[in-house]
Amino acid sequence: MNASEASALPTLLVITGRPASGKTRLSQLLAGEFGCPVVSRDAIMEGLVNSMQRGVEIPGDPKRRVYELFFANLELLLRKGVSVIAEAAFQHALWVPELETLSHCARLKLLICDIDPELAQVRFDRRLAEDPRRARLHGERSGRGRGAAYRPPRLPVPTLRVDTSDGYDPALDQITTFVLQ
Repeated sequence: MNASEASALPTLLVITGRPASGKTRLSQLLAGEFGCPVVSRDAIMEGLVNSMQRGVEIPGDPKRRVYELFFANLELLLRKGVSVIAEAAFQHALWVPELETLSHCARLKLLICDIDPELAQVRFDRRLAEDPRRARLHGERSGRGRGAAYRPPRLPVPTLRVDTSDGYDPALDQITTFVLQ
C-alpha cells in the first residue's frame, strides 16, 4: 500500500492499559474531541451479560463471544470508512494478531495508559465498592489487579504512553496532536 492509499484509510486508535488505568474516561474524551465512536470491550461484555440475564441464549464461551463481537464491530466500522476508538485492556499475546489484521483496513495508532499497579488497584477496589454490579458484569474481584503483569500490545505503529496517575501526562492537547499526526 502506498502513502496516499494509507492516508485514505480511517484511523483505529487503540486505547489500552491495565484495569482501572483510565482507558474509558480518556476514550470518551477523545471520542468527543474527534466525533468518532468508541468500541469498548467492557460495554460489549455488559450488553452480553445483561442479555443472558434476560434469558437470551448466547452460543459458546461468553468471553470468546465478546472477543469475536469486539473485533467484528471494529472491522465493520473500519471497512465502511469510519474512524474508531477501540478501548480494552489489550494484552499482547491475545490481541495483536487481530489488531495486525485490522491494520490492512485502517491506520493504527496505539495509546497506552500507564499507571502504578498499586494505584490502579486502589481505583479498581473503589470502583467495585461504588458499583457492586461490576463484579457480576465483569467477574471482578478485589485484588485481581494487584501485582498482576500487564503486557500491552507491541506493534510497529505510532505509539504514545500516557501517565494517567493524576490527570494526563502528556497533556490532553498533546495527546490530541499525536492522534491527528
